[in-house]
Amino acid sequence: MLQPPARPFSSPTAHTTWAEWALSLARHAECDLRSASGNREAVILDDNYSASETVTIAASNVTIADVTIKRAGTHPIHVVTPSGANTSGTLIYNVRVIDPGQQAIKINPSATGYYLDNGTVACASIELTDAGRQKVLDINGSCYTGGVDAHQARSWVIRDNLIQGFWCSSDLAEHGIHLWSDSADTLVERNKIVDCARGIGFGLGSSGHSGGVIRNNMVRVNQDVGIGLENSPNTHVYNNTVYNGNDYMASIEYRFTATSGVSIINNLTNKAILSRDGGSGTVQNNVTNAQASWFASAATGDLHLASSISSVVDRGQTLAEVTDDYDGDARLSLCLRCGRRRVPRSASFRCD
Repeated sequence: MLQPPARPFSSPTAHTTWAEWALSLARHAECDLRSASGNREAVILDDNYSASETVTIAASNVTIADVTIKRAGTHPIHVVTPSGANTSGTLIYNVRVIDPGQQAIKINPSATGYYLDNGTVACASIELTDAGRQKVLDINGSCYTGGVDAHQARSWVIRDNLIQGFWCSSDLAEHGIHLWSDSADTLVERNKIVDCARGIGFGLGSSGHSGGVIRNNMVRVNQDVGIGLENSPNTHVYNNTVYNGNDYMASIEYRFTATSGVSIINNLTNKAILSRDGGSGTVQNNVTNAQASWFASAATGDLHLASSISSVVDRGQTLAEVTDDYDGDARLSLCLRCGRRRVPRSASFRCD
């Protein structure tokens, strides 16, 4: 358990000492790195860009929870494989990540032939501020940053996270959530992605993904596609709301001939859902002409319906894989987005 320090961190040496201790701890299987209080604001690991990674997980069944990690030189949290083995059972829970030098949560094997399996990223807040954005450009010479970025990751769950601010005016950032390079069977649900260049991606170019479900997410992008499938066969994209605050041609797209057997159903968007370069699948019961006025606040990514929209409410298709909505409530009617609840319910009910 991490206790708050007796005095605030005030020097690079103090930051580095805590970060190195955290990194060393997370190399042992079956261990937890978390604040004693459960309050992620009580323990802050601020690297001040003085080193590379803050926490490296190179073992199975490791939990990182209830802490804030700021200003890593590269990745605040990096999950890798140990020598000659896979990594499984990683839990990253209720963390706050601010201004990473590269990707906020990086997941990739240390060597070919190994995988990272059955991990979870849940109830996290991951953000890039204006100051951090400039630092990314200074460190990398490009907008080499993003939220959760995973390679050769199988059966991960990415849920109930807030991811915001990953964009650069001079370059294209990576996605808020991106799984590729032979990743498979990912569940991405109930995330809010705001003010990012790209939202959710399965695969990229020839580095694909297979299977998986993307459901009940709110995505507001400012440069590129909201949800993109590239070489990602048999993926299901259900009941998402995507708003493009840009001129990009599509809110959702599925690309390349290997992207086959996909199902894109019950999504609400303000731009087209497009097949590109031979992508194929079932596309039905989507609404693609949403207006900003339909939402509580399209500008800030609150994509609850502001009022009942006749073309949306009770127009959806019943899907066995979708039993709740973005807020975690049971879907009692056939709807794409069931609107704003009259009595708001705290998101913490699924993050306790």
